[in-house]
Amino acid sequence: MHPPAPEDRPDPASWVDRLADRLVRLPGHEAAVWIVPAVLAGLLLVAAAALAGEPLASARLAYALIPAYVLGLIRHLDRTAVRALHELRPALPDDDALVAAFHRRLTTMPARPTLLVTLLFLAIAVADAIAEPVARGVSGLEPAAAVARVAVDAVGIVALGILLWHSLHQGSAIADVQRHAERVDLFRPGPLYAFSAVTLRTGIGLLAVPAFGILTDPAGWRGAGSAIFIVVTLLLASAAFALPLATMRRRILDARARMQAEAGARLRAALAALHARMDAGDEAGVAAADKVVAAAEREWRLLETLPTTPWRSGTLGAFVSALVVPVVLWAITHLLERVV
Repeated sequence: MHPPAPEDRPDPASWVDRLADRLVRLPGHEAAVWIVPAVLAGLLLVAAAALAGEPLASARLAYALIPAYVLGLIRHLDRTAVRALHELRPALPDDDALVAAFHRRLTTMPARPTLLVTLLFLAIAVADAIAEPVARGVSGLEPAAAVARVAVDAVGIVALGILLWHSLHQGSAIADVQRHAERVDLFRPGPLYAFSAVTLRTGIGLLAVPAFGILTDPAGWRGAGSAIFIVVTLLLASAAFALPLATMRRRILDARARMQAEAGARLRAALAALHARMDAGDEAGVAAADKVVAAAEREWRLLETLPTTPWRSGTLGAFVSALVVPVVLWAITHLLERVV
């Protein structure tokens, strides 16, 4: 018995999905998803600097890339998820409506939760500016300049919040899709590995945020706060990579256990037949039964060697390599700070 299918009446698309769909219709199509948010965020940064009467630092200008990066990454992850769904399709039930529902869940965030996440991270940005006006650079500014500065920070914080929510929502959908897999064929593992491409890119996408921040603004990543942010990002990225695949790993382990149980029963039967021939003194029968036992034993040993990880060879190594990048960059910047 499988879990309940997705609801027949899907939630409306989020404002993020609707925005991306509109941008794709512009000249440049997918490139517009990256270019338009970067330009708009850049203009907001320039306006904030002008209102504050300050020069625009290059590190702050790089901040304008965060909304573009998040929106572009979400689009990329959605397309990767669609390819993974098509790859897993042979293992799913023969139900086009179910697959269509999964397609929507994988590529569309629900409107109301996304709006709540947006408002939550907007409130966090505003509260942070009120609690730490000096650290956020709003102390002593005119109201218009202060609002513009807070808006700049809020855009980036909300974008990162949306990325976290997308990772959670899509990860949950991936786990649900894998629960519906009916045919888990360990000798045709390609479909079983399909969604590891999505979770790997999600994890790396999250890790790129602190790595990019350290490269563009090393001075802003000093102190305990930056270390805590990096550690939290490492944990979130690891969860985004591994947790959605836990369902498929359990399915693979269950499938191998069933095959091992069947192989064990055959091996026991072969051994019983061998013992019967031996007790009867049937030398020709012993030789034939011994071959059957050897074949059953080979099958048992073969099943032991089948991989049970829900990803292709090299996937885990790629993620671990990405995992250490922000840590190494942070350590290098602190080392250079002490030396120089």
